[in-house]
Amino acid sequence: MRSNIVRDLLHRLAADRRHVVSDWRAMILLQRAARTLEPSSRAQAPRTAAEAKRLLDRMVAAGDLRPLEHIVGVYEVIVPYADVGGVGELEVLMETQPCVAASHHTAMAFHDLTDDQPKVIHATVPTEHGDFDVPPGTSPEDWADMPRAPARFPAEILGRPVRWHRVQPQRFGGVGEYAPEGWSLRVTTPERTLLDGLSDPEACGGIGTVLRGWAKSRDLLDVNALVQLVEQLDVGVLRQRVGFVLETLALTHESFERWRAGAKRGGSSRLCASAPYAATYSERWSLSLNAPIDALQRGEA
Repeated sequence: MRSNIVRDLLHRLAADRRHVVSDWRAMILLQRAARTLEPSSRAQAPRTAAEAKRLLDRMVAAGDLRPLEHIVGVYEVIVPYADVGGVGELEVLMETQPCVAASHHTAMAFHDLTDDQPKVIHATVPTEHGDFDVPPGTSPEDWADMPRAPARFPAEILGRPVRWHRVQPQRFGGVGEYAPEGWSLRVTTPERTLLDGLSDPEACGGIGTVLRGWAKSRDLLDVNALVQLVEQLDVGVLRQRVGFVLETLALTHESFERWRAGAKRGGSSRLCASAPYAATYSERWSLSLNAPIDALQRGEA
């Protein structure tokens, strides 16, 4: 027979339609439950991820959970409600650590900016703790007086390799929370994803995929948000690339003339960061057009 604490945890997982649970999330969910109990009963709720893991291991023995391969402290829920839908890579990714965001090619696929099926899961984390310490699906109040969630960097998830991108906290902007399946996940926004594509096209399926993504999203882009992110990232050549791409898509912003005035010629002033310098040139943006721009000019999706 299941204990009250196990039944409560399974009820909360079912309410969120979760197929996966980590030790730290179980800790938070059970601490939420404990707030409604008498003080004498609250002591049963785990106060650390290690305590929660011991409970989850007992649930494995009882047939409620199954440990995921290669990721310590993360479990698949195998009670009947979880048979619907199955375990997804992004749901597992969100359980690995508090600050993670799906990004690059993975985010392009999530936002329908490409029809590709990425072979690698791309995940971005800040190099230092900050405002994103609160994992998706939790609140700052959940973590008051609680230990920080452990950070895990699995080399693969459900058999698919993971590429981890580490960025300075000030460069971790342009991240949103989404809940297409009921549970929350953190993904770079379409605007940030497209900027990452211009900075690291090979991590986003190649420059052709990136430029088609810009064209496909033309009518949905938040240009003000894009400009704000570019200023936050503060990379001169990124201003040149974004200015050229947006003007080619017939989109404008008051910042463009200031960006253009600060544009510099040079070997690094290339539309595609990973391709050699080419003679084809944008005089207005002092930018080598070293990648096919037909998709932008024709607005192809």
